[in-house]
Amino acid sequence: MPDKRPVVFLGTPAAAVVVLDALVDAGHPVPLVVSRPDARRGRGGKVSASPVKARAMELGLAVTDRLEDIREVSSTRDVIAVVVAYGRIIPAPILDLMPMVNVHFSLLPRWRGAAPVERAILAGDTDTGVCIMQMEEGLDTGAVYASGSMPIGEVETASELTGRLAVLGATLLCGVLDGDLPVPNPQAGESTYARKITADDTVINWREEPHATLRRIRAVNAHTLLGGSRLRIISAEFSGESVPESTMNDRGVVGASGGSVRLLRVQPEGKPVMSAEDWLRGLKTTFPVRLG
Repeated sequence: MPDKRPVVFLGTPAAAVVVLDALVDAGHPVPLVVSRPDARRGRGGKVSASPVKARAMELGLAVTDRLEDIREVSSTRDVIAVVVAYGRIIPAPILDLMPMVNVHFSLLPRWRGAAPVERAILAGDTDTGVCIMQMEEGLDTGAVYASGSMPIGEVETASELTGRLAVLGATLLCGVLDGDLPVPNPQAGESTYARKITADDTVINWREEPHATLRRIRAVNAHTLLGGSRLRIISAEFSGESVPESTMNDRGVVGASGGSVRLLRVQPEGKPVMSAEDWLRGLKTTFPVRLG
């Protein structure tokens, strides 16, 4: 069996770890891992390493947060760079050092940009996929080596969908790297831009129709306000009850435009995630109550 091609790996979140593990398991040497600098993450804001950096250290791989360090391994024979949700624009001088491929979680040219999974759910797409793409200076404009599609589950969250896409992407990538790189196909069709998720995207607007609200809850860390305190909605379902818009009854049903949703799991500000039933039982208020 011929030696596997060495891979410089660039990535940051947990989904990228899936791809890194697949490359290591397939026998690819990884002379360097590049991830974002340590940052405050999770509840409490404790400074910690990214999931990719933490996994690289577990595997005993060299890891850095400096893109320029790629130059030190750029002369390695047949080395290629793999980028998975790295979270930073790679400048042209670095792109020119070696061939680079990107594992992108959409069916390009739909949803080029920072948040393809979240935007696909928010838009109500029924299908998405993964493209193994040739990297170039344009934003996700490179030709595609391989792609695969999958349906988006009706109640699937962005986190769950990203996990499935990461597994598919790892499989496609290992196939592409098994030998010489194939000739990529230029992207074809109308492009859409998956802009970064902002704080405004996470605010529930109860004037939206119920299914749009449910998609927002699945796609982002959606929240509303109750008495000035933030209430994160973890999960909810469509309800056929008639409830005035932006108000919630004692069964956790909230009125939206043309319908309503029933809260299932919530996270009140400063408290852990709990069932909506338990939260309502301890809520000291008179119903109906206004949200937002």
